[in-house]
Amino acid sequence: MVVIGAGAWGTAFASRISAGHPSAKVFLWSRNTKLVDDLIEKKTNEKYLKNLKLCERLRFSSDLQLILRKGEEFSKLKNELQTIVFAVPVSALAEICEKLKTVDISPETSLLWLCKGVLVHEKQITWPSQLIEKFFPNSRHFALSGPSFAQEVAAGLPFALTCAGNDLEQVRNVSESLKCRGLRIYSSDDLIGVQLAGAMKNVLAIAAGICDGMNLGLNARASLITRGLSETARLGVAINAKRETFLGLAALGDLILTSTGNLSRNRKVGLGLANGQDLQTILKNLGHVAEGVSTAPLLLDLAQKRNIEVPITKAVCDLLIMKIKPEEVLKNLLSRDFSDENL
Repeated sequence: MVVIGAGAWGTAFASRISAGHPSAKVFLWSRNTKLVDDLIEKKTNEKYLKNLKLCERLRFSSDLQLILRKGEEFSKLKNELQTIVFAVPVSALAEICEKLKTVDISPETSLLWLCKGVLVHEKQITWPSQLIEKFFPNSRHFALSGPSFAQEVAAGLPFALTCAGNDLEQVRNVSESLKCRGLRIYSSDDLIGVQLAGAMKNVLAIAAGICDGMNLGLNARASLITRGLSETARLGVAINAKRETFLGLAALGDLILTSTGNLSRNRKVGLGLANGQDLQTILKNLGHVAEGVSTAPLLLDLAQKRNIEVPITKAVCDLLIMKIKPEEVLKNLLSRDFSDENL
């Protein structure tokens, strides 16, 4: 397996899979040669996962072509399929795909991505699956998503994910190949639903952080999370996702974690906005990518083109561009017309 991207989640995932599969070779790539040198020497990623020791078997490199070749050679030796995991921010996915186009990748290779979001590619709102299909037609590609703070994964704590793809049998095979101690993976053929859920929960986590930063209480936060899930499902059904997906790990599970956990980057963005900080200062202090910031306006655009109401998402977008203050957002949301409760 080759994991592309040595941020917090990529490093944690690579280390955990390496630890859980003693006979496998797992390679972690970063373009940052200084980071790679530190990883090789210290077996820790002090930039993103301080004081957490990584699996001793995990291998590191800044030479992408080299480790792809080594990974393929090892897979052939073991008579196994090669797996490439994209663990970069969604904004960097197109660039990485361009790099991989120069490498001869077998159509039997499984391509997985850990990033959660949506992007603009060639002036079109694009899901990661659509981007992968464009660069690697007829490839086996899968989304891996669910509640998974990198620090806890790297520390060896148990967690569960959803693996989604278009061919359920292929999804089940990939899920089976990844399973290891402390990791349970559920299979789904709702690829668009799982991707939307992962993107939307980051936006809703910003809203939850604003709620907590305004000290509105636990009742308000629970209501916000629930209505946010309703927004996600409404938009999901409109783009042909399955309604039941939004009660699973990729949606409800990840939304609860990201909206309530102190390790959540997007929730920290919301806390900063509620405290009157400007967005650039918040992101600079964060030191990590908060996918919800770039994703929110794209999801709003997607919803508006389909006449789907997403009031919480719109409120987050208005706050991100400093169009409105948190107090006004609260007033506007509470003064909306009454409606029946449904997804």
